[in-house]
Amino acid sequence: MPSAPDLLLDMLTARDDALSTRSLIRAGTVMGLTEVTIRSTLTRLVAQSKIRRDARGWYSIPEDGQALQNAVRSWREKHGQIIDW
Repeated sequence: MPSAPDLLLDMLTARDDALSTRSLIRAGTVMGLTEVTIRSTLTRLVAQSKIRRDARGWYSIPEDGQALQNAVRSWREKHGQIIDW
């Protein structure tokens, strides 16, 4: 089972837009995490500048994290560009 920070960061980097606290809590409960754990993890991740709070109850990856997210996404897609010699 992933840790709360890993789960939240994975979910937020998988999207190009913000996710609601409600959606993140639902996903967390499916993975066995409590609402309190999700909310406190969101607060910690914002304090660490790993995520940003876009509006009340909405979170996303900061702009500087978007560049890294795009680079990782391109690495994952490289395997589809491999051709036989």
